[in-house]
Amino acid sequence: MELIITDTEEKALMLEMTLIMKYQPPFNVMLKDEIRYLYLKITNEENPHLEVTKEIEKDGAHYFGPYASRYKAAETYELLQKIYPLCHCDGKKGRPCFYYQIGMCLGPCARDVTKEEYETQIKRISDFFNGGQREIKCELETRMQQQIDKLEFEQAKESHELLNVLERITEKKKSAEKRFRSS
Repeated sequence: MELIITDTEEKALMLEMTLIMKYQPPFNVMLKDEIRYLYLKITNEENPHLEVTKEIEKDGAHYFGPYASRYKAAETYELLQKIYPLCHCDGKKGRPCFYYQIGMCLGPCARDVTKEEYETQIKRISDFFNGGQREIKCELETRMQQQIDKLEFEQAKESHELLNVLERITEKKKSAEKRFRSS
């Protein structure tokens, strides 16, 4: 017997569903249907990129989740692409892609991107999923204040919007932690 402690009821239910689908116990039929949750995946390619998927495969990629809602998965995906961009294009040299020009792609289409740069971004994303949201919040607040000081109000507004998205993503987790501490 193994005891697994989760942060929230939602995570416990998703873990239960995943284990039931994996082991297929003969007497538990409640969660055996083919409902699949979403995961964020960092591909294992020469130019890795972030994508939303329903399947977990043994392909050497990094998987994060599960997400019960497509909206939460998409919101987290967009936040990570803006803060820690990976490859967003096919990586062919030549004309830089649109995402590189707006800062949402590392740019293998425009320059040589080293493996270390990708590994750094992947580590930052992993840290985000392992409780590093506070560091990102501090980083965004500092960036926003610097932009305000330089009178770059449009960029400061974008940083503020990223902070709001980060708050929405982590909001449920905080409320669950508060309930746990108060009981």
